[in-house]
Amino acid sequence: MTLILVVAGIAATPAIAQDDVPRSTDLIHVTVTARSRDNAPPPAVKQNDVIVRQRDDRRPVVEWVSAKDRHTSLDLAILIDNSLDSSLGLQLSDISNFIRALPPSTRVAIYYSEYGSAQKVQDFTVNRDLAAKALRIPLGRSQEGSSIFQATSDLLKHLPAGTARNRRAVLLISNGIDLFRGVNDSNPGINMDLQAAIDSAQRAEVTFYTIFANGAAHVSGNSFLITNGQGCLSRLASETGGEAFFQGLQTPLSFAPYLHQLSKLLGQQYRLTFRAQLGKKKEFVPLKVTTELSGVELQAPARVFVPATR
Repeated sequence: MTLILVVAGIAATPAIAQDDVPRSTDLIHVTVTARSRDNAPPPAVKQNDVIVRQRDDRRPVVEWVSAKDRHTSLDLAILIDNSLDSSLGLQLSDISNFIRALPPSTRVAIYYSEYGSAQKVQDFTVNRDLAAKALRIPLGRSQEGSSIFQATSDLLKHLPAGTARNRRAVLLISNGIDLFRGVNDSNPGINMDLQAAIDSAQRAEVTFYTIFANGAAHVSGNSFLITNGQGCLSRLASETGGEAFFQGLQTPLSFAPYLHQLSKLLGQQYRLTFRAQLGKKKEFVPLKVTTELSGVELQAPARVFVPATR
């Protein structure tokens, strides 16, 4: 099964700024991934092929820009859970190779969680070697008095602002086990800090990808907690339009297959701008993005944040 995490944005040049879609209270921007049902590379999806529904109402598509367009870019933050087992060092070369193979316009930042916060060890950069060299083995110490999803929300506060055509994503590597509010609240359906992270990501237009890895604490062998953790990682990814990767209850021997798939997914993304129907109050509303192209599915966040009418 698959879990994934990352993020986009580049400094706009005057030429790009002139072409960019102007900000408006009813223009909503979403990152969408095209996928083929047989896992083959999907055909190009055109704007006229896209159907957007806010709740059950069809909404106008204002712009649909491919990740391959020269006016788009990606900001990808990699957040590594510091409570993971030090054996994750075996996968650092896979992560490093993934970073070095990213498109030249992609900016990468490296963060490690630390007691509910996201500690930056490398700011966003297009220097692949600089980003890869910032990777280190997790400290492998228990952080049961904190929440990995609080750290996730903290990371979102520090990401550079996005624009209509810039994608932003996070790759989270963690076991997803969150005991900050107790064992019962580690359940993905009731975890308050997970819900807060999902809300923040949907509001900030950030797609999450997650990879499961074992923690170093004594809970790392508890199948009940591992299942809850994987469920939390899956929810975070699916509800923000991304994907979660895991293999059984153990850290996979190699991250390379997952990271290869992640690279493909990032290259199959589009930046969607649509005109929302505003209500009397600001709120999250269900979103569905589909196409009638044969054999193609469009993956988008489950909800978007819509402001109120002025």
